[in-house]
Amino acid sequence: MFYLEPMLALLGLAFFVPQMVFVPLLQLAINRRAEARILTKREISGTIVEGAFPQGHRLEDAPIQRVFELNMGIYKLKYSMNLLMNLMHHLAVAVALCIGGWLAIEGRIEVGTVVAIVGGLGKLNDPWGDLVNWAREFSVVGVKYRLFADAANRLASAAPTRPVAALAQ
Repeated sequence: MFYLEPMLALLGLAFFVPQMVFVPLLQLAINRRAEARILTKREISGTIVEGAFPQGHRLEDAPIQRVFELNMGIYKLKYSMNLLMNLMHHLAVAVALCIGGWLAIEGRIEVGTVVAIVGGLGKLNDPWGDLVNWAREFSVVGVKYRLFADAANRLASAAPTRPVAALAQ
């Protein structure tokens, strides 16, 4: 793309820059909701294990409703991120077609160059989406791991220490 028409390629790739801003911001919001969801699920399971789960509760008052709300918030953010990423990609293609078409009409570039730029942008979109999805999953797993490690450390520090000889028996 840069060999054929550097300015048009730069213009098309410029639509990836805003994604580098809003994707991490939306991912941070997803991570906060994922952490709250995990902590709420722990609270529910702890209540059930202790046998203190209320019998006649309404769904609106239950922590289960909070888990549902957090799940819906996560889905809304994920789909909003996908919508914005698709919008940016299609805007890049539209701008490449408009400016490339105008340059082709003026005879400054050929139509084949415009087609190559648009095709190149399409080839960049799929790996970029895969990279963002991988980073999203990696980030959420990082939150889960951190919460697990915190809980394991709390359990380890709260457990009474026994001599090694007592463990061997």
